[in-house]
Amino acid sequence: MSVKYLNSGVDLNAISELHKKNSPQNRCSEVLDWQYNTHKENGSTIFAAVNDKGEVVGSQGAIYYKLLVSGKEINSFKSEATLIESNSRQSVDFLTLYQTCINHIAKHGCELYWGITPIPKLFGAFGMKNLGNINSTGILPLNYKGMLQLYLQNVASKPDKIQLYRIASFFHFFLFYPIFKLTVFYKKLPETIKIHSELKNGNDIVNLHIKLDSKYKDQIFLYQDSEMIRWRIDSHPVRRIFKFFLYKEDDLQGYCYLQDNNTNLEILEMAFLDQKLIKPLLKHIVANHKKDSSSLLIILNPENEIAKEMLSVLKSTGFWILKNKAFFTVMSITKKLKYPVNEPSKWFLSGLWREGV
Repeated sequence: MSVKYLNSGVDLNAISELHKKNSPQNRCSEVLDWQYNTHKENGSTIFAAVNDKGEVVGSQGAIYYKLLVSGKEINSFKSEATLIESNSRQSVDFLTLYQTCINHIAKHGCELYWGITPIPKLFGAFGMKNLGNINSTGILPLNYKGMLQLYLQNVASKPDKIQLYRIASFFHFFLFYPIFKLTVFYKKLPETIKIHSELKNGNDIVNLHIKLDSKYKDQIFLYQDSEMIRWRIDSHPVRRIFKFFLYKEDDLQGYCYLQDNNTNLEILEMAFLDQKLIKPLLKHIVANHKKDSSSLLIILNPENEIAKEMLSVLKSTGFWILKNKAFFTVMSITKKLKYPVNEPSKWFLSGLWREGV
């Protein structure tokens, strides 16, 4: 079987079907169109490995993201949608597929290439540096039945542990949720702070990140101007995301993105100039968006200086912190970028850095 590699005229429905059969990720055609076609002018693309019958048997994507590194704008791409159908792994050359993608982003001004993967050794051959499994998930239980359903997702593979999961979900909720209620009960936002659903100025988050960088030094953020927010947050085809911008008059003091995942709520990212704003905002979020959600989740890099302070507050409110299994990999395309991109503690990672499915 001969295989060719395409990055134009690719049938997104065919790629979606490939991923539905071989991946747990919800890469429906609407999501793929949002990820790649709406970002195409910046070089975002998905490559397809197509056999001689015209069938899509593999894929490799690159999604454009601008980063703010030590206060400077950097063009980067995220490695995504890496998949080769199991029956075609002898015929599809992964080295060719991945290198073709790297060559493409290099021609589109990429300075940094990064990704999140459970198999970092696979990408080490291309020069991707493994920074470790530097993401952790914080979980605040909101509903006993919802927590039970969350635990029971594993019962199919471990039926002998069903009673253990019932006990764990019981204690998880009745131990941690009361802590949250007690620690935020009297918390209120200062009268000078007002919550808005839209930015007053398109660069307010960029400017807030620059202020944080002046304090914590050489931080790496996703560059979030109004254009990026409109694409990543407002235009999401399958998730509803709420925005909270905390202003003191015209000065942005902090922000938070809350995603409704149907069974749970997830804080995609939040950052504040003053960490005292976290507890009253959490109280506001849970009071207005809890519904029947099993839990409130947040992904953070616990090695990051800013995230460490946030995690201290979250733990005191009843969040339970678990280490993630995925690894963060990064490669400098221009060969000029070394510090701080090779330093794990400098990456302000969050759920916003994920693919968005």
